[in-house]
Amino acid sequence: MHHYNQHEPLPCDEEDEKFLTHPSLDDEEADVHDDPSFFLGSSSHSYKQRWLRFLNFPLCLHMALVACYTAAFLGLTCLSLWHKSDPPGLIDTPARPAIRLTSQVFDINPDITESSAWKYAGPASHKLDQTWRKLLNHSMIRLTHDEMRALGREAEGVRLTDGSGFLGQLTVYHNLHCVQRLHRFIHLDYYFPNITEREYKLLHVHNVHCLDMLRQAVMCQGDASLMTMKWGTTDPVPLANSKSPHQCVDWSALDGWAESRHVNVYEPGLVVHPKLGPAYAHPDAHGDIGVVVDDAA
Repeated sequence: MHHYNQHEPLPCDEEDEKFLTHPSLDDEEADVHDDPSFFLGSSSHSYKQRWLRFLNFPLCLHMALVACYTAAFLGLTCLSLWHKSDPPGLIDTPARPAIRLTSQVFDINPDITESSAWKYAGPASHKLDQTWRKLLNHSMIRLTHDEMRALGREAEGVRLTDGSGFLGQLTVYHNLHCVQRLHRFIHLDYYFPNITEREYKLLHVHNVHCLDMLRQAVMCQGDASLMTMKWGTTDPVPLANSKSPHQCVDWSALDGWAESRHVNVYEPGLVVHPKLGPAYAHPDAHGDIGVVVDDAA
């Protein structure tokens, strides 16, 4: 007679109780490779404990990978935001904290009287001159001793007589000055009514310099935003569609930084040549003809 009940499995609660009360794997001294019962299944409860520990390993690995991916994603996101707010560059500038990138569509209006062209490139007038003066108001700035030392130009720099630093200028203001000069050259009779032949030649040389400076600036900045084409209604030649946004510097932020360092070069005794005396005796002393390079250089 067979006694099958002698080999029936233990009830679940009894088996679980024995499994939970079994000594941990750390209490066993024998190496699993030296214990045939590990492979033959003679100690089922010890085997199950080892198996459950083995199953925990993929879970831990998965959690570690998720943590790594999350950290990498957050890092890349922060780096992307950093690039947008403070773009890196090969050339350092003290104005870097004020550089903020923004998207902007250029103001290009066929009706010149309704666009910014009328404000800066329209007919010569006192109002237009005031607009340009405001735009260039913070052109000349103060550079600290540390900034000049970092550039290696302390020895040749123009020191302000009040000891506050050196005279400097952001290149963007020089380029805007060049645009203003070209506008004035177009309206020669208004701005230079009594110009001499020699002054005209000097003015022409300076404007050629400005034109090429602007060419280099445009190529240097390399605006790669797309300008698509469209068909017009009166001419078979395709027209430029200028509604694409451009990556621009936030002018208000940059000009605000320059304002915080603005230097009034017309303040008496502030900018003085060591041999030739005051650089700017009055606002019109330098004139609008100016010099491009030093004759002795």
